[in-house]
Order: sequence, then C-alpha cells, then structure tokens
Amino acid sequence: MRKFQKKRFYWFSRYLVGIILAGMAVYPCILSAADGQGASRDEKLINRKVLILNFVNTRNSTDYAYLENSIPDSFLDPLDRTKSFEMLPRSIWEKLVADSKFKKEDAYKEDAAIEAGKFSGADVVIIGSFAALTDKVQIFAKAIELSSGRVMVSRTSSAPLDNTMFDSINKLTTEMTSQMKEKLPPLPQKTITVEREKYVTKMNVTYGGMVWRTLLVPGLGHVYANQWRGWVYMPLWAGTAGAFVYGVINESIQKSAYVNASSGLEAKYTAYDNARLMRNFSLLAVLGVYAVTMGDILITGNAHTTTGQTSLNNGVSMLPERNLEMFLTADLDGFRADIQKKW
Repeated sequence: MRKFQKKRFYWFSRYLVGIILAGMAVYPCILSAADGQGASRDEKLINRKVLILNFVNTRNSTDYAYLENSIPDSFLDPLDRTKSFEMLPRSIWEKLVADSKFKKEDAYKEDAAIEAGKFSGADVVIIGSFAALTDKVQIFAKAIELSSGRVMVSRTSSAPLDNTMFDSINKLTTEMTSQMKEKLPPLPQKTITVEREKYVTKMNVTYGGMVWRTLLVPGLGHVYANQWRGWVYMPLWAGTAGAFVYGVINESIQKSAYVNASSGLEAKYTAYDNARLMRNFSLLAVLGVYAVTMGDILITGNAHTTTGQTSLNNGVSMLPERNLEMFLTADLDGFRADIQKKW
C-alpha cells in the first residue's frame, strides 16, 4: 500500500513538473504576442490633418477674386487621392476670420497660419498667394508642418490668364501633393499623439469665465477668449479710469483752494466747477466703456474657440433668443415690408 502511494506521488510530481515547465515555455510566447498586439496598436499609422487657408489676392484684383477659394479647392482631390491626409473643413479659416481671430490678409503669413492650425487641430497647413498680372497669374504655395514649424513643401507656378489656367493650377496642386505625401507621410498613433500635444492649442473657455473676468476688468474676458476687442476695451477703460481718478484728485484740490481762498473767489470757483464737471464726465466715460464691454460679452460671448477648435461655447447665454425676420409683400400700392419677431 505504501509502495503504491509512493508510486502515485512520483507520477503526480512528474505531472506537476511537466505542467510548470510547459507553462514556463508558453508564458513568454503569450507575453510576446500581447506585446506584439500592443506594438501593432502603437504602430498604427494615422493620416495627418490638413487645413487649407484661402489664398491671398496680393494685387486685390477684383476680376480674379474667385481664385482666393478656387486655388485652395484645387488641392482637395489630389490630397484625397494620396490616401495620406485627412482634410479639415475649408470653412474653418473663414469662421476664424469672421470671429476676428485673424485678418483675411493673414492667410499667407506663416506665424498666423501656424496659429490657425493650432486652433483647428491640424497637423499641416497649406497657405498661398497669387498675383494677377497682365497676361498671367503668379501662384505661390507652401505646406507647413506644425510640429516643427517648417515649410516642408514650397511651389511656384505661372498660369496663363486664359481657358488653360486651371490646367496649370491642377498641375501645381498635383505635384505639390505628391511631394507632401513623400515628406509628410502618416505617423504611428503614439508619435502623432505626442506631436499634437506639443502644438495644438488647448483652451477651455467658458461663458461664465468670460463674464466674471469682464466684471473684474472690462476687456479681460475678451482677452481670455482670445478676442482682439479685449485689447481695445482694456486700455480704453484704463484711460477713462485714470482720467476719473485724476478728476477726483483735481476736484478735491480746487475745492480746497476755493474754500480757503481770501481773494480771487470767482476764478477759483470757476476752476473748482470745471474740475467737478471733468470728474463727472470722466465717471460717465468709465461707466460707458464698462456698459459697452459688458453688453458685448453678454450678447456675443457665447460663441468662441474652445478645446482648440472653432465651436459654440459650452456655456449658455444669459440672454433669451431673439430673431427678427423681414420680407416684402406685393400689394396694389407696390411692396409692403413685414417684420416678424420671435422672443
């Protein structure tokens, strides 16, 4: 019986050791496979996001103003055919200009283009300009990589001002996008995430944050939301506030001089009265700037840039929605204007 138990223990021990050895052999393979899957996830290639700005009409040629949009639009199909880029909406730049974050002519400035790319979450920005001459149009185009801030592709072309003009433009865009595919290839997920964290502007602008900052210092809420009007309101308010402080001090001095005067009372009273009027007018100016700035924030502050992209603010405006609709109705006497309002 004891011999049978020893034999059973012997075989059980061998079986257990076999399982352990097999596990030790298989475990590294499992880890390797898991690491391979993790690596494959990290190595997944991601197409770069491209923002195309309107081209700048350097000579302000009204007859060829349509090229401001037509040339950038010519990049869309060639970029799509490369299968290496993700196009961001062309309307982003127009929205940034409409929100007064940039000027129309800034579209060919590299620093402004980079900032616009940061706002939109782009990886590459295409900018350009054109000059319509007597018989041809000169076109300049660049592709800027945001992570490095470098111009990676630059092309110049001359297109005749005739019915073959767009053949030349399409040739330019095709050649340029081909170079972009070579110099700006898709990147691994991990790499592109790290690169975007370096340059994408991250903002979390809230409506409430704009309001309380404006209550504290007129114009500060606009600066917080990256609106250029803040740099107008703040110095204007500071100037009027400084004038009011000076008016209060001057009024006190002139009043003391008048009260303590023993001669020249009429002149001293006039000086005191003028100082008092200046103080009152400067106070009205301070309150006026304050009211205009606060009204601006309450009415327009609900739409701005958040989390690096142009969108509506997360907050809700404190003002109710108001819409006015106007249309003309024909009658026997001509046309009658009807206005409908929705409160």
